[in-house]
Amino acid sequence: MHGRYRTASLVLTLALAASLGLLPGCGRAPEEAPPVDEEITTVEEEWPLDELELPQSNPEIGITLKTAPSGLVVTYNGEHWLELTDRTHPTLHYTFVAAIPDSPAISPVSPETFAEMVGRHPGGVLGPSGELETAVGSARWASATYPQDGAPFEDVRLYAVHPTTGGTLILFSVGPEGSVSLEDRLAIFRELLANIEPTA
Repeated sequence: MHGRYRTASLVLTLALAASLGLLPGCGRAPEEAPPVDEEITTVEEEWPLDELELPQSNPEIGITLKTAPSGLVVTYNGEHWLELTDRTHPTLHYTFVAAIPDSPAISPVSPETFAEMVGRHPGGVLGPSGELETAVGSARWASATYPQDGAPFEDVRLYAVHPTTGGTLILFSVGPEGSVSLEDRLAIFRELLANIEPTA
């Protein structure tokens, strides 16, 4: 089930870059429930995550992720990106991509092109931006919100110098607004970049 969340997150990102995207009834008549005296407590359902063991290397991106911040697990490592998922908020992802010629346009390659993408999205609103000191040097970041399926999503993207190629290493986090604060996302970005090394 987690794959659905990962796919939805990626499709959302790809759709922004390109255009800037129930259970059936069982058929039985409802039965009258017996009276219950105890208070009913609603528990949020958790979906199992397809966790990949660390370290994880991605030759195309050119990095190896050695460890992950507490609460995050690697849930995808494919041809063009490496993704982690927040255990507490399984619709919140942190994704590594690289701005290289052979990679598809998964992400805008700078804060400026990110701002252009957000400007083309109906309801897109740019948020704070700035610079962040990281283990790979000073990096620029930008943020925005936009509606998706009637709910506000928050998108934070960081652009750092790639430790091997000198090109651009991109790390972004997309998820429902308010899942994690902007400050916490930036702190996770810093920790993630401290835990990577160039792929041998």
